[in-house]
Amino acid sequence: NNDGTLQWDQLFGMGNNYERFESVEETNDGGYILCGVKDYYPVTDWDVWLVKTDINGNQEWEQHFDLNNTNDEGRSVQQTDDGGYIITGKTDNKIWLIKTGGNGNQQWNQILDSTTTNGSQGGYSLEQTSDGGYIIVGISGPGYPCLIKTDGNGNQQWTQTFGNPSENPGRSVQQTNDGGYILTGDTENEDIWLIKTDGNGNQQWDQTFGGIDDDCGHSVQQ
Repeated sequence: NNDGTLQWDQLFGMGNNYERFESVEETNDGGYILCGVKDYYPVTDWDVWLVKTDINGNQEWEQHFDLNNTNDEGRSVQQTDDGGYIITGKTDNKIWLIKTGGNGNQQWNQILDSTTTNGSQGGYSLEQTSDGGYIIVGISGPGYPCLIKTDGNGNQQWTQTFGNPSENPGRSVQQTNDGGYILTGDTENEDIWLIKTDGNGNQQWDQTFGGIDDDCGHSVQQ
């Protein structure tokens, strides 16, 4: 409750599989939508895992998404204006964007390419933008934090990368009141990194925070 006292908790999964959730959001009906990874043991086949619950965390349905790769992962989910869901993660080391209806049935998916060079890519966080499109932050091989803007059908409109190739992803993004974007992650020196861009993803300023130990930003909000 609002005093921090536990009201309920729920467990999900088979127990003998590798399963984890990476993202959760309250839905318009007071329930919750979660996404992550589910491994269909004993075959090593990671799928994007989407679970919808009621207000008490009781599972209502689940969906999984697989492009026949062994490393499909869901990292972030958000309910969209039409009552469906948008998910980002990765498939075959490419950024993957999946749009579903309100029951989790896939409507479309897009594989986004943030680089012309080799290296791991993946989406870590996303948000529906004021124009009905989507903004995705993640990693672009060989290791740049990247920001990708799409239209409402997931078609890539522009891509921006930041800093040096350090194998450090951008981990969280939000559209700001001025139509730009704020994102966070960490620098190659393992400091928290905060980057502000304009509406086209052009960097306006950045700040770093932290000390001699490793520090990383995982969530940002205006």
